[in-house]
Amino acid sequence: MRQQTKVRASVVVLASKAKKPSPIANDHFLSNIVYPLFSAFLGFPLVSGVPVRTTANLRALVKYEVNPPPGRSPKALYIIEQRVNTLIVGILITLSVFIGDVLQYIPVATLYGLFLYLGLFCLKGMQLIVFLRVVLTRRKYWGEWALLDGLPNRQVVVFTLIWLLELTVLLVLLIFSEFPVLLPVAACLPFVLLLAGILRRFAMPRWKWIAPYLERVIA
Repeated sequence: MRQQTKVRASVVVLASKAKKPSPIANDHFLSNIVYPLFSAFLGFPLVSGVPVRTTANLRALVKYEVNPPPGRSPKALYIIEQRVNTLIVGILITLSVFIGDVLQYIPVATLYGLFLYLGLFCLKGMQLIVFLRVVLTRRKYWGEWALLDGLPNRQVVVFTLIWLLELTVLLVLLIFSEFPVLLPVAACLPFVLLLAGILRRFAMPRWKWIAPYLERVIA
C-alpha cells in the first residue's frame, strides 16, 4: 500500500504532463469507483487505486530527456499515464488462473530468474537503496539526489537504520513462517506492520530531531 501511495503521488506530480484526452477526474472515477465494482461483483483483479502497479511500470511510462546537461539528472518531459496498462495486467492475471496446465511446463529456474530480475530492477530508485548509497558516498556527491537537499548527515543515517531495522524484522518473521514450530511468532507479522504505521503516524512526528525532515523523506 505504501508503494502504491508513492506511485500515485508521482503520477499526481506529473499530471500536468500526461498525454491523454480525458481529464484526470475521469481517471479517479474509473480507478476508485468503476474498477472496484468490477472486482467486487465479477472477481476481476482490478483492485488498485493507481494507474500503474509498480515504480518500474511508472518509469516505463515516463519519458525523460535523452541528453541532459552535464551534472543534472534527466528531466521528465511527459508521462504516458493510461488505463489500458492496468486493464491488460488484470486480464493476464485472470487468464493465469485458467491456464495453470500450460504454466506448469515453464521451468522453475526460468521463473526464479524472471522474478529475480524484476526484483532487482524494481530496487532502482527506491528510497532505501538511495539512502544506502548515500551513506557510502561523500556528501559532495549528493547533488544528484534532489531528495537530500538540505538533509543533515546524521538524519540520513538514522532514517537508513530505521528502514533497515524494519526490513530485518519483516525478513525474520517471514523466515519463521517457514517452520511450523515458529508459526505463532510469524503470526505477529500483521501487527508489526500495524505498529510501524502507528510509529510513523504518531511517534516519529513527536521526535523533534527528525520531524522537520519526515514528510520529505517518508511520504
